[in-house]
Amino acid sequence: MLVPGLAAQGVPRILFEHAIGHDDWPQQRTAEALLSLTPVRDLLALYQEDSGHRITIRYPGGDYGDAWAHELRNWLVALGIPSAQVLLEPGSGGRDRILLLL
Repeated sequence: MLVPGLAAQGVPRILFEHAIGHDDWPQQRTAEALLSLTPVRDLLALYQEDSGHRITIRYPGGDYGDAWAHELRNWLVALGIPSAQVLLEPGSGGRDRILLLL
């Protein structure tokens, strides 16, 4: 539900929200493998349209979730996103998924 006036109050608007499940994460990670993931490809396309947006990666807690989030962030940087534009936030709402937000 949208609350009138929140955008005017500085509440960020989410343009894109998509989960990447653990089962979808490629075993052999290459640029080609990451770009074959629809959420990554769609996120990059939207970011290219307006590079003023920030990307948020919400990840599951624990060492595994932390490592997964950092690896995804490194891949996004390798694919052309400035590292300062990628934020990491714990709390994806599931142990087996990462949420990408723009």
